[in-house]
Amino acid sequence: MARRRRKVIKFVEDPKERSTTRCKRCNGLRKKTEELHTLTRNPVAPVTINPKGKCHYVCEPTIPEMTSNYRRLQGDVMRMERWEEWLD
Repeated sequence: MARRRRKVIKFVEDPKERSTTRCKRCNGLRKKTEELHTLTRNPVAPVTINPKGKCHYVCEPTIPEMTSNYRRLQGDVMRMERWEEWLD
């Protein structure tokens, strides 16, 4: 059986095409996040930032639940608080 060739990943020059690609990839990332959470019940929260600087995130469970769990586990709370400010 012949193997499929991998498509070379490179920067998308056209802004409209880049926006479309980002949107499609983010939707795929959202699906994978949900799948990973469903399969493992682990908290998952990928964060993306669009070219205009707006932050998008998909979180399973919610950000407040994740941060409270993080604090309960005595992680680097200061670092997490900076993320909370940034996400709001």
